[in-house]
Amino acid sequence: MEFFGERLMKLLRNILSGGRRSNHDIEMSRRIMIANALSIIGIIMLILMGFIGLAQNNPLLFITDLIVAALLIINMLYLRRLGEPGLIFRLSVISFVAVFFYYLFVSGGVENTSFVWVYTFPLLACFVLGSRRGIYASLVFFLFLLAFMFFDTHFPNAALYTLNFKIRLVASYLVVSFFAFAFEKMRELSQCKLEEKNKELLNSIERLRIMDTDLRRAGEELERRVLTRTAELSRLNRQLIEETEERKRSEKSLHESEQRYRHLIANAPAGIYELDLKSNRLISVNDVMCRLSGYTKEEFLSLDPMQLLTEESRRIFMQRQAAIFAGKPVPASVEYAVRSKDGQEFWVILSSEFSYEPEGGIKAMVVMSDITERKRVEAERIQLERRLLDSQRLESLGILAGGIAHDFNNLLMAILGNLEIAQINLPATSSARLSVGQAIQATRRAADLTRQMLAYSGKGSFMIKPMDLNELVRENTELFRTVVCKTVTMSLELSNESAVVKADPGQVQQVIMNLITNASEAIGDKQGDITIATEILDCNETFLEKSLIQEKVPAGRYVCLKVTDDGQGMDEKTISRIFDPFFSTKFTGRGLGMSVVLGIVRGHKGAIIIESMPGRGTTVQVLFPAGEAVAEISKPSSNISSAATPSGTILVVDDEEMVRSVCEVVLQRLGYKTLSAAEGEEALMFLQKHSTEIVLVLLDLTMPKMDGYRTFQEMRRIRPDIRIILCSGYGEEAATERFVHSGLNGFIKKPFQIGELKEKIAEALGGLDTSASTGI
Repeated sequence: MEFFGERLMKLLRNILSGGRRSNHDIEMSRRIMIANALSIIGIIMLILMGFIGLAQNNPLLFITDLIVAALLIINMLYLRRLGEPGLIFRLSVISFVAVFFYYLFVSGGVENTSFVWVYTFPLLACFVLGSRRGIYASLVFFLFLLAFMFFDTHFPNAALYTLNFKIRLVASYLVVSFFAFAFEKMRELSQCKLEEKNKELLNSIERLRIMDTDLRRAGEELERRVLTRTAELSRLNRQLIEETEERKRSEKSLHESEQRYRHLIANAPAGIYELDLKSNRLISVNDVMCRLSGYTKEEFLSLDPMQLLTEESRRIFMQRQAAIFAGKPVPASVEYAVRSKDGQEFWVILSSEFSYEPEGGIKAMVVMSDITERKRVEAERIQLERRLLDSQRLESLGILAGGIAHDFNNLLMAILGNLEIAQINLPATSSARLSVGQAIQATRRAADLTRQMLAYSGKGSFMIKPMDLNELVRENTELFRTVVCKTVTMSLELSNESAVVKADPGQVQQVIMNLITNASEAIGDKQGDITIATEILDCNETFLEKSLIQEKVPAGRYVCLKVTDDGQGMDEKTISRIFDPFFSTKFTGRGLGMSVVLGIVRGHKGAIIIESMPGRGTTVQVLFPAGEAVAEISKPSSNISSAATPSGTILVVDDEEMVRSVCEVVLQRLGYKTLSAAEGEEALMFLQKHSTEIVLVLLDLTMPKMDGYRTFQEMRRIRPDIRIILCSGYGEEAATERFVHSGLNGFIKKPFQIGELKEKIAEALGGLDTSASTGI
């Protein structure tokens, strides 16, 4: 391509420039060639004319011709050397030619034909000098011609030309000069146009040459780029082949991964399904999910996801879905209660992975795991923790109640003792006896309050024995009616079977009284019915799980005490707080009420089941373990003679001064001598000092430094046969727990009355000591 382009450009330049020569060079070459040709012709002619003139005896003409011929030869040599005639050379040549022509014309020439050379001069002048200088030279020659023709009288040949000839000669000379000028001018103009076109062509050729150079460079650059691009394409081709191979490997790996993924989803231990959240449409599901839900794949994919959820789970699902479409963050996992095809409910945990589509859709890949068992275990754990907390709370409350009961009973002991002493000392007709009696009754009720506190905490003392619940209800029917409003009717529905339980009759009576009181308050001033019923039940664990007591009792045979009313009823929130101390829906601070019931039933290893709805009344079922019917054992009569005279000294050991003082006064009124000690070490000192005199020790359980148990042990070491009655504000069971098999001679609970103390002393001394006639 480059070779043919260069050859074409060279050919065009040769054609247009004449072999790398400009138009000026061509024109000058032509002029020199014509000048040389004319010079050769002129030389030949001049030599011939010179010899002719010499033959005619005209040596001047011969010499002139030879000089002109020599000049022409010199001119030819000069042109050959210089290659281009200058302006001075041209003017000198034309001037010489003009002189020569004029000479020929003046001399007459050969046969009077010299006038012909006159017409040659304008042509030669315009050709040699150009149009402008040539016409000037022609006009100068014309002036000389006119001067010769019309004004010169010295030359004899001038007379040879007639006026008419001269005029024609002059006119024809002017015409020839004009035509010579016009022709040369036209030729020059053509030459200029040709020069301009030639310049344009040369410029075009130069531009073409530049373009050719640029094209050649562009070709080289293109070739270089082609080579570079070819190398790049080769590299890309190799890379494409490698990428194709890699893609094939990736597609193979992806296919294998997809197969593994499908196999994993199909055989995963969890249920998996895909859901379109925008349309709520199920897209895919695995076999495990179908097994969990009970639906076939076709049935499952045609379901609305809401059909799988319970009412509460639907609300959570809708809230979660609204948050997702609002762009809010949601937990990746959530727990739902799900309903299977057969209606069975079970708990699952759903883990979702969301994918957002360009058109606004959201798809969720959901993994579902059955957590029903975990929920059950967690519920059991929470239940156990609640039971533990309740146990700890009750234990703390028991400790608190025991401490309060102990201190409070000490105070009541001093109050009750002093009141009874005051009542004894007052005359029968004294008006103060009534007030003292009411104070004694209030003190007893305060003591009952401490017993209720201990019963609630489970630390109360129970006198457990076989008893018939039916008989207890019948015997106390009238008592029960006293706590019921007059507008309320109370009826009994007692079992025909023997309802024998092992319980404390007084505590059970307290339970029934509290239940009836609550039932009456639930009915209020309206007319209503309360039913007390008993029945024998064989209870399984499912039924006993309904018990509101944290410690569930084992399955077995139970005696059920049922109290039913048609009062206002309770909701679940109220039922959950019914056993809280001093809780009431009527007014605040009513009392322990159901709290005592809870403590008593818990202490008897029983259960409490409450069924109630607002506006539909309440049924409370109290279950006691059933016992075997036994014959009633008659109580041994206390055949204590009042005629015997008491003797001996009784040692009173108590850290409360008021209690010691009261006991000393009471014992002295009973006829005994007394000693008192504020703590254990002091009591041991009195026992060693008055060992033979002391017949009985009234020993407090809780004392600083040395408590009652250590004091008891030290006393028995000093005197093994000493009679000791333990005295405490705690219940008998809790107080005597450490004294089992220790030979304790009795226990009396504070606050006690004088009669109780008298009986306990008589029992401890084996009936040998009786009270004297003291008016007590």
